[in-house]
Amino acid sequence: MASRFSRPGRAACLALALVALALLLGASSACVREVIQPVTESTLVVARSANDVTLSWHAIGGMYYTLLYASSQGADADWKAMDGAVNLRATASGPVEIHDHISARVPRYYRLLQDRKPIPLTRQ
Repeated sequence: MASRFSRPGRAACLALALVALALLLGASSACVREVIQPVTESTLVVARSANDVTLSWHAIGGMYYTLLYASSQGADADWKAMDGAVNLRATASGPVEIHDHISARVPRYYRLLQDRKPIPLTRQ
């Protein structure tokens, strides 16, 4: 007995599969836009004299600050939290000064993190 339905060709099957895939991807995707605003702008000032380094910035009351340091720059830099400078809470706005002591022959780079809440860090 002959069938009344003809079998679709390979091109028709491929086109149908592509349409189904496009519908599936279109139905499950969404455009997400996230705008991240900096809390405030801070400038970290670093002054070095022989083995002594002075780090200072203007703190905003109620903010938390953490100083990080590394011995190299770039994507592979190993940033570590500076002892005694983790989640410092500014009780009032004004200047903050932290001191570091390191050999004059050793390079050191610094970063200042700030947030409205304590900054979670993983200790190494």
